[in-house]
Amino acid sequence: MSKARARGKRYETALRVGSLANLALVSARAARAIEARTTAPPPAPVRAGGGQGGQWTWTSSWR
Repeated sequence: MSKARARGKRYETALRVGSLANLALVSARAARAIEARTTAPPPAPVRAGGGQGGQWTWTSSWR
């Protein structure tokens, strides 16, 4: 019983650490995207041709 509980706790802490690392990664990526947006003009959605194409160019610019 105690072993199972310890294993669950370890998994929980690993999950928490992973989510923290993921959060840091996302925030760094967002900061980089904001930086890129301030230095370079945003991509023109008219050139993409269609709503879905425009959405794709917008999402790819954030990655």
